[in-house]
Amino acid sequence: VDDVWDSDKNNTWWQRIYQGLPKGNGSCVIITTRIERVARKMGVSEARTHWPKFLNEDNSWLLFRKIAFAATQGECKFPELVKVGKEIVEKCKGLPLAIKAVGGVLLCKPPQYHEWNKIAKHFREELAENDDSVMASLQLSYDELPPYLKS
Repeated sequence: VDDVWDSDKNNTWWQRIYQGLPKGNGSCVIITTRIERVARKMGVSEARTHWPKFLNEDNSWLLFRKIAFAATQGECKFPELVKVGKEIVEKCKGLPLAIKAVGGVLLCKPPQYHEWNKIAKHFREELAENDDSVMASLQLSYDELPPYLKS
């Protein structure tokens, strides 16, 4: 069950789903949520909770390069893009999904400083409104889609 944000007072929706799930050996249910309270309400114990680790600065940059510069096997052949690229990566706060989303947007852009700087500025504005780097990066991905794909 992916990206659960809330549950009703008595958890009735979850109880209905849970009743239909297999309970035999080898069965496993994975729930993803950003809200610890939701996980507890769904019966997930602390021992069964996994908190993904954030990437450090070096690994964040490495992942970003791998995506944004996929055409050159992760090698940045444009020194003028390093500073703005690292600024964008820093805004992702070590979150792999955010890094991949923004890197994917930039992979589709010409490797030119003004293009990347425009994306960096747009990303900063999204973060100012949202303060959530994952949502801001996904919004950026959506905003950069051609109009015919948005309808």
